[in-house]
Amino acid sequence: MTSIIEKRICLDHESLNSDIRKCIYEKIKESIDNECTKDHGYILGIKKLIKIKDNYISNVNCDNIFIVEFEAYTLKPEIGKKFKGDVCMIFNGGIFLNVKNKQKVLIPVSSLKNYSYDSINKRFQNDKRKISVGDEINVEITGTKYSKQSFSCFGNIIEEI
Repeated sequence: MTSIIEKRICLDHESLNSDIRKCIYEKIKESIDNECTKDHGYILGIKKLIKIKDNYISNVNCDNIFIVEFEAYTLKPEIGKKFKGDVCMIFNGGIFLNVKNKQKVLIPVSSLKNYSYDSINKRFQNDKRKISVGDEINVEITGTKYSKQSFSCFGNIIEEI
């Protein structure tokens, strides 16, 4: 998914050169590393700098402040959204999936009614399928909570996205 995001970027005078758009783009990439907001979710990468909306000089340290708009690849877990993820942990209480190396999703044992837990092999299984650490499975988000710049998510296994 892509989102249009507006952000305030600070550049010191040494960063200003003839290719200001490239400097701003690099600063955006640097500043969004591991960023997660309630509105946009996790920013996975920058697609492009759309425009510089405004700029001014800071009264505090004389840095150049730019208000920019850019398009970013995002991962926002919302109820009803479907994702693929890698099983990263299995325990008798459920399964944890890692989605795009950013979001962990818990599939609680209450959502695994058609599966039984095999404590010897540490996997969930039924007549058709065995789920082990490292397997890729599809999940539909059934619950989310945003707190402290990250999401906590619950989900259900689905067959197809």
